Amino acid sequence: MIPANAYQGQAKPLQTIGVYSSIYVQNDLPEDLVYQMTKVLYEESAAIAQANSAGRFIKLEMATTGGISVPFHPGAIKYYKEKGILK
Repeated sequence: MIPANAYQGQAKPLQTIGVYSSIYVQNDLPEDLVYQMTKVLYEESAAIAQANSAGRFIKLEMATTGGISVPFHPGAIKYYKEKGILK
């Protein structure tokens, strides 16, 4: 929901759609690199949100939801398993 007056001339709240974002990497990237990238993304989301307000929507519990249609990189799988969101 976009609150009323968020934009000039928009006096009423507006219902809108939302989409999930993903980071795609090459299969041949080292597992540890992708693990560290994934870890930083979720463990430093507050710092990311300071730079871009969309960062406040980075939530670990949403990482494996949303109809992801490509396989996870082994580095991301390792992180997600450590955090208990993948078995």
